[in-house]
Amino acid sequence: MVNPTSIFLWEGKVQLGDEPGIYGDAAYSGIGVKFPITLANINPAAPQDDVLKITLKTSDVNVYTGYPGHKIVIYDYSPDPNTQYRWVETILQDSARITRSRKTIFEVPIKLFQGSFYIALGIEVDTTVKPGLYDDFLLLGIDYFADKESVYAKFGFQ
Repeated sequence: MVNPTSIFLWEGKVQLGDEPGIYGDAAYSGIGVKFPITLANINPAAPQDDVLKITLKTSDVNVYTGYPGHKIVIYDYSPDPNTQYRWVETILQDSARITRSRKTIFEVPIKLFQGSFYIALGIEVDTTVKPGLYDDFLLLGIDYFADKESVYAKFGFQ
């Protein structure tokens, strides 16, 4: 059996940008969006570190020369150690950027964990250009692959 190069996580059509309705068949999210993802160990008895490779499928990305591109942010959600029944959102990573259409691949290191691990994939439109000139583009899909195949991802918090 051949191992897959990526595993489907989400597919749809979401417009990001500052001009609603450019894509009539897409949901409009404004200048940012967050997708909740639950990670779990394939073998809960022997969890291990892994690296998640996430692929974003996009269309119509046009970043002006000299500008950084659209920011990809990975958030972690974990129990607040100081307050019972409260959770804390922490930024795990915010260095990856979407700079062109088709595919953007980036890595998220996953440290050893028990049970479920909750993250969110955030995409923020590049706002270093003047409002009104923000790039409007489509997010079409999210795939992933775990290097050691020790974790799997589920769309949503479960």
